[in-house]
Amino acid sequence: MIRSISLLLMFIAAGGCTSKPVAVAGNAEQSENLAVICAIASESENYVGKQVRVNGRYKTDSAHYEYLIDSECSGSPLSISNVDLVLSETVENFYAVGEEKCAEKNAKYLCTLEFDIDATVKVVRLKSGKPGIDLLDVHSFTFSD
Repeated sequence: MIRSISLLLMFIAAGGCTSKPVAVAGNAEQSENLAVICAIASESENYVGKQVRVNGRYKTDSAHYEYLIDSECSGSPLSISNVDLVLSETVENFYAVGEEKCAEKNAKYLCTLEFDIDATVKVVRLKSGKPGIDLLDVHSFTFSD
């Protein structure tokens, strides 16, 4: 009951009904670790080597690119590396859903997909010198047509 009241108060404080989604963290530790993709892209030296939780738009063509972006900024997308990474069950499940969507589209070679995603990532430095990410855990995602 107390949690419901605090969520209601947070909703009202955020302006009630709004066209922009309001993120409500489940606990203080989670909200402290929630990073903005724009900040990671522009201030990568503060994030490289760290694990952070992000919300963003995942985009791929299943062959040439795979990255996360944030519609709130025009910064560079964060390419997904996953090099030499043992994928967690949640990440494997995320990729399996993508493969199912591509099968539904009958896309054998190139398959463009977009998902809104909430994930824990590790920020890495790519060979190009730009920041990138490794997907460590996918908390939730929603397919975008």
